[in-house]
Amino acid sequence: MSRIEGEGLRVTALRAPSPGIANLADDYAAWLGVTQDEDAAETSAALAGEELEWIVSDHYALDVRWETQLRAHTQNLMVIDDLANRTHACDLLLDQNYYPTANERYFDLVPASCRLMTGPRYALLRPEYAQHRCSNPPVRDSLRRVFIFFGGSDPHNLTGAALEALSGASLRHLTVDVVVGVNNPHRRQLERQASERPNTALYGPLAHLAALLSRADLAIGAAGTTTWERMCLGVPSLVVCVAENQRSSAEALAREGMIIYLGTERDAGVKNFASAMERVVAGIEDLGAQALRDWLAVDGLGAKRVAECLDPTEPQVLTLRDAQPDDAGLFFGWANDSQVRRQSLNTGIIPWSAHR
Repeated sequence: MSRIEGEGLRVTALRAPSPGIANLADDYAAWLGVTQDEDAAETSAALAGEELEWIVSDHYALDVRWETQLRAHTQNLMVIDDLANRTHACDLLLDQNYYPTANERYFDLVPASCRLMTGPRYALLRPEYAQHRCSNPPVRDSLRRVFIFFGGSDPHNLTGAALEALSGASLRHLTVDVVVGVNNPHRRQLERQASERPNTALYGPLAHLAALLSRADLAIGAAGTTTWERMCLGVPSLVVCVAENQRSSAEALAREGMIIYLGTERDAGVKNFASAMERVVAGIEDLGAQALRDWLAVDGLGAKRVAECLDPTEPQVLTLRDAQPDDAGLFFGWANDSQVRRQSLNTGIIPWSAHR
């Protein structure tokens, strides 16, 4: 809350959830801490009669019941979701996760007039990722540097398991960057592991990972938002699912060759990480092909696309310019967009050498 206020935004806090709510795992309805009707009433009271252009809802416990009651306060309503397990009364729905038939998941759950923004094309990334993204496709023809990050808490200490795997004799030559989240309870152990392993740097919480991640040849981490950050920078990855709502998207990405999926936190361990790394080092996993697929799927402009939907640019503000050689990477992404390839006689990805 203080971080949001620090950005100059006004914040009104509603009642805190009851004790123990956070421990109810996937019982999403309980996360609200009150009923939808109670929350809608509190939200309406907080708005104090203010009429808005948009209300944006991002909560697994809210659905059409809450949204219908808030309609009186706004011209438009946007929902952020990825469960596709309940109905919504919204004008715009965002699901940035990857599914081959993403729109179909919501056909019976939203009004026919609702605009769907689905897939990592709409991933809400900080601007630093687009800034650190190379203008041309990345080349991943060697493995020298590995990046490890498992989110803010990492209760199962997957960071430690990955670091131990990389400490094996055949992998100790690799340079490793490790980021430890603000709520990670294993920091002391990780500091000890990092100090005992050569070519290893340990970092505390960072405002963003773009600068550090862009230097990596391979990343090891959790499914979730950092998946899109890695893909945007064309960094292939070994991925572990740490929440049930991440599983189906991670499995779909693995089938498309966009990640190397190691299963859930129950499946991951030192042996699993070591075995996966040995396959990578042996060249069994094609990191170059994965990096290209990732780079094409996420361009870092998702937040701008969403903002444009919420507040479209006036046509008279748009300008034209001549194409430049530096635009080759941009055109490459357009030409290899999945929808473009699907409508083409040759549906395969256009090689960079041919495009250039």
